[in-house]
Amino acid sequence: MKRDWFPLPNNLLERKWHNLSENIIITLINKVFDFLSILLGRGKSKKEKELLEIQSSEKDLLVNHYLFNRIQELITHIDLKFALPNKAKELVIKDILKNIMLVYQKALYNLADEIDKNPEITDEELSKLHLKVFTESIYDYTNFYFNGYYTNEEKQVFSIIMPKFNKWHYPRIQFMQESIDRISKCIFYKDAKTKSSVIFDVYTGTFSDTILDAELTLNELNGELKGLSYKGYKFWRRNNLWKSGLKYCYRYY
Repeated sequence: MKRDWFPLPNNLLERKWHNLSENIIITLINKVFDFLSILLGRGKSKKEKELLEIQSSEKDLLVNHYLFNRIQELITHIDLKFALPNKAKELVIKDILKNIMLVYQKALYNLADEIDKNPEITDEELSKLHLKVFTESIYDYTNFYFNGYYTNEEKQVFSIIMPKFNKWHYPRIQFMQESIDRISKCIFYKDAKTKSSVIFDVYTGTFSDTILDAELTLNELNGELKGLSYKGYKFWRRNNLWKSGLKYCYRYY
């Protein structure tokens, strides 16, 4: 009887064929799943790509610049955190600061929208546009109290405080004006939107410093408001001896 070399038992042959069949089936199933995953992945990637493009496009808009969130944060901080022992001084300084923020918030948002719609403007046009908005904003917040909303006594209060505030705030204005001109003409920023974004970055820092100008203004008030009222609260003076270095000074609240 002829015998095959190295014969395998029947059960071993069946088991080998069974395992082989299972491997083929598993491989085929995996291939099907891989193919479906590729198809689904391509569809998902396309949708994700479209969504990312939309998000990127919206993010690039100047109207979505962080500056506007920062202005709102500062307004909220002034409303909720800003407090003084003298309520009259607290309210008048709050109104000055909030008015500055609101004037710029509206003016710069309109400027951002205009540049988003017309990003191909020249450097010279961009500089003129930014400086125009900047100058008009200064006029608006410097003269905001000349309207029927405030009483004559409250206008008198502003006429005393605003010149002192403007004196401390002037270096910010000068720096901002020079920054606008330099950035608008800078060759390292490729287009009007990029340059405007950098200018808005400078505004962001300037607004934070504006609160410091208000504090310096308060420290310079030496009793000029005594006897006047603001929104029903009287201004009063309290001497508080405090030490600064080797000198003793009077500080008024």
